[in-house]
Amino acid sequence: MCLCLLEKQDAVRDREKMTTTTELHEVDGGDHSFKITKKHLQCLGSTEEAAEVKAVKSVAGFVKKIIHMQMATH
Repeated sequence: MCLCLLEKQDAVRDREKMTTTTELHEVDGGDHSFKITKKHLQCLGSTEEAAEVKAVKSVAGFVKKIIHMQMATH
């Protein structure tokens, strides 16, 4: 998991050198702790709970994909 500004992610994580599966999920307006300002949420017409649900679904989808990959190789 990469917790950084998007413009700095390439310096933190080089997909070509990584030997494991990676995936990026952007938390629009989120800081390093995924916290989104109330003003940004208002601009998006969203809520903190909706943003958290979206992030959790992304993580769950990634884990599910990894499990399926592992099961296919065994």
